[in-house]
Amino acid sequence: MNRSKRTKRLTDIMALCVLVALLAIAALLGGSSRPDASQLLFLRPASVLLLTVAILLATPSRLSSVRIPLILLQLLAGVMILQLVPLPPSVWQSLPGRELVTQLGLSLGMEEIWRPLSLTPSRTLNALFSLVVPAAALILLSVQSQRRRIILLSFIGIGVGNALLGLVQIGTGFGYIYDITNLGSPVGFFANRNHAAIMHALTLIAIARTLISRGIGLDHMALRAGLYGAYIVVLLAAITSGSRAGLVATIFATAISVYLLWLQGRQHRPEDGATKWVPALGRSWQSLGWVVTAMLLLGTFVAFDRIPALQRLGGGDPLSDLRWTLLPVLQEMIAVHWVFGSGFGSFEEVFHIYEAEQLLQPSYLNQAHNDWAQFLIEGGILSGCLLLAGGAALVGGLIRLALSANTQAGLVVFWLSAIAITAFASAVDYPLRAPLFQVMMAHFIILFCLDCRAIRPDSSRALS
Repeated sequence: MNRSKRTKRLTDIMALCVLVALLAIAALLGGSSRPDASQLLFLRPASVLLLTVAILLATPSRLSSVRIPLILLQLLAGVMILQLVPLPPSVWQSLPGRELVTQLGLSLGMEEIWRPLSLTPSRTLNALFSLVVPAAALILLSVQSQRRRIILLSFIGIGVGNALLGLVQIGTGFGYIYDITNLGSPVGFFANRNHAAIMHALTLIAIARTLISRGIGLDHMALRAGLYGAYIVVLLAAITSGSRAGLVATIFATAISVYLLWLQGRQHRPEDGATKWVPALGRSWQSLGWVVTAMLLLGTFVAFDRIPALQRLGGGDPLSDLRWTLLPVLQEMIAVHWVFGSGFGSFEEVFHIYEAEQLLQPSYLNQAHNDWAQFLIEGGILSGCLLLAGGAALVGGLIRLALSANTQAGLVVFWLSAIAITAFASAVDYPLRAPLFQVMMAHFIILFCLDCRAIRPDSSRALS
């Protein structure tokens, strides 16, 4: 028995060390969504190695909690593999959106070449290899002991580190990891200020979730005070990000955080006993102090016009205008490619076929800045079915949480806000294409699965 406990403890320590290694590598090398980023040469081989270790450490009972996300990820990989299978010339040339390539092939005497469904096979192969990073994160997080505590603290740790690095960047001008980035903005571990800003917003609600959580060993007063301090640091980086979408998400996340803490305060009743009012009162004063500090911080930056995103709202932004001008082009691309898809990773090249004259400019469009549309353009109806399946699983889990008698109201609010922020960000940008963001989303996916699994079968109730 002692040997069994020792073995289990060594396994837990090894799993935690491997997870820390993945988080460190993803933070330092996975902040760019570009397929040609040189950091990928180190990130992906390291992720393969860590994934191999994770599979060796995994047990069926641990993996059962993340069965649906892993199945969906495997199906996504399957769609990418299908897009790389060569097709007979007659079949390929009959597919929609291949007319221009067919004409070029005919003019060059290459009409009898077997081609894969993807219009850019190398980019699709690159997209397939990119799945190793979220796969490693999902499995490593699922094999952890005390998973909720580790998931929350590691997510917050990366979020706070991202904010601190961002503040160093705008304070000193140093610390930028990528050559192609938003210089002058607190991008932190990321290359794009929008992605960093959305990460800030999600970190804010993750801290609020941790503060209201019970039974996971995070109730110590000193730890709570540290979390309040971390919240202020992340909030400071968020409001100086220069991202307008990030500012909207930050305001929303701050309001949700205040609401979650208010809900927690309502749960303390006189009948709990006089001895329980002492820590409750301490938590109330901490919450009040945090709210006042956060409001003063926001008010000061607004009063002195030190929120770059507000300045950009008044001055206009060519990219914002481009997003609206781009919508008819995206609709045309969806109308052509919604059945078979153009191939994952192909948007940048395929877009040139549909690019209107008024969209021509010195810079180029590497992503659609609307991941919902781009996912359907690149993946076709099969990717749309995967999206619907994932959405159905998500909605089903939310309904079970809402109907559960042992679910705190704040938990449902937290998940609704996390989903809303991520969905909004994906509608105006592409944060989930950055490997680091994929790793952080794996935290939320595992946490959601654990919350849903914790519901007892007999604990359903009607919604009031």
